[in-house]
Amino acid sequence: MNTIQLIGRITKKPELRTTNSDNVVCNFDIAVNRDYKVKDEQAKVDYIKCQVWNKSAENLVQYQDKGSLISVEGTLRVENYKNQDGESRTIAFVRANKIEYLSAKKNNDEPQANDYDDFSNEVIISDDDLPF
Repeated sequence: MNTIQLIGRITKKPELRTTNSDNVVCNFDIAVNRDYKVKDEQAKVDYIKCQVWNKSAENLVQYQDKGSLISVEGTLRVENYKNQDGESRTIAFVRANKIEYLSAKKNNDEPQANDYDDFSNEVIISDDDLPF
């Protein structure tokens, strides 16, 4: 089973990107506090790469901003690719299946009913669509 649930804050303003096949994708990072603290040290934070597609990506950009608290549910993906220098790289990220907004929306916009979608429709992408 491959299921991940995270609660964290968006680390920078989310931005949309359109793929060659006209799908929209938003890559973003969230800061997640660890559930323990070492005595006399500041609490540790993990920065987790996330990705969301299509209408849910559009909604995230429209209603959330840097610092927004969100819940992300999805699957862990590990992808291999070659960088511009031809070196092999590996990246791990969460492919979000469900995002819930846990803090106030930017510009006091009210969310629409579909902003909390569980988008179980599968997106078919080619290697050209991958954002890395």
